[in-house]
Amino acid sequence: MKGKELAQMVLSGSRMVVSFLAPVLNKEVYLEPGMKGRLAGISDRDDEIFMLQIDLSEFDEFNKQFESANYFDKNGNACLTARQAGYYKSPKEEIYIGYDEEIDFLEIDGADRFALYEEYVKSGSGLHYVQWLEDRILAREKQWSS
Repeated sequence: MKGKELAQMVLSGSRMVVSFLAPVLNKEVYLEPGMKGRLAGISDRDDEIFMLQIDLSEFDEFNKQFESANYFDKNGNACLTARQAGYYKSPKEEIYIGYDEEIDFLEIDGADRFALYEEYVKSGSGLHYVQWLEDRILAREKQWSS
């Protein structure tokens, strides 16, 4: 999935739960592989980049187990997590994403539920998503009744 497809899903009002994968380590964020969050919104930065907003609050306790000790104590030893070092202040995170960037650092939990949405996006329909779904259901009902 490309960044623009993810942006469309978030802009449609979908507040999906996501799990973060190893490539998230390439982003300058608190997030680590295995953590979970809920996509909360986006904001445009320019024509090529947007900021993805992630709410971690409902997964705060769950995510603690994935925090790695990659912060240094006063003796120079990497033995503190971001939380222990005082760098984790908020259960919210923001990630810069390019519209044409391949999204390889997260996966949508229950992605099979969003297969229809992806089909809707690819259709280029000018209809609202719910209306598009209703039209599909009506068309199938007509096929079955024939």
